[in-house]
Amino acid sequence: MNDLYRSFIEFINEYTTFFEHVVTKEEEKYRAMISYDLEKIEHALSEHQSIIKKVEIYEKKREKIQREMGYENLSLKELMEKLMKDSEELVALYRRFKMSIENAKYFNEKSLNFAKENLEFMEELNPVGVTDPSLYNAKGNTIENNIKSSILNKKI
Repeated sequence: MNDLYRSFIEFINEYTTFFEHVVTKEEEKYRAMISYDLEKIEHALSEHQSIIKKVEIYEKKREKIQREMGYENLSLKELMEKLMKDSEELVALYRRFKMSIENAKYFNEKSLNFAKENLEFMEELNPVGVTDPSLYNAKGNTIENNIKSSILNKKI
């Protein structure tokens, strides 16, 4: 087995381990969101930004390794499918990699859907563009704004 091939397997193993860690962080982000704990949400979102930057670094490294191997025109999936024919180790590694990415996507989508539903709910409660300062009664009808006596209107 040549050094580039071994280097590629080591890299994919490291990248897979990273994505398994991402799954944990995505699940934590979802749990923070459903807890409505602002501090936890802010922390989870900060970690999410860090993960995005790390993925970019991993992708650049992957592209470099593939270029060195002479496979710069293949996607990672295409390269893995090509190389898996000769390696059971790579088959198992690819399954782990693919599963970790699918799980990370699952929790990220749950978080996004939860956030979207809450934004829609907030929009229903307080529609954007409502700037009318009128007062409303319990039935939602406008009340004339010329109330004569209120403790808030009196000079002290």
